[in-house]
Amino acid sequence: MDGAFTAGGALEGKLTVKRGHVHQTPVLGRFIYSVGGRTNNLSTVGTIDVGTIE
Repeated sequence: MDGAFTAGGALEGKLTVKRGHVHQTPVLGRFIYSVGGRTNNLSTVGTIDVGTIE
């Protein structure tokens, strides 16, 4: 792997809550985590969603 980006595209979102702001989005291996944050109406989000990077 040389670190170069390959062709990609947008995927259908499957978050449990739409977020307007996210505190952290760490990546570990093939997984990306969407942690906490706020919705667009400024309600606090207390969930963690996990996505797979393919």
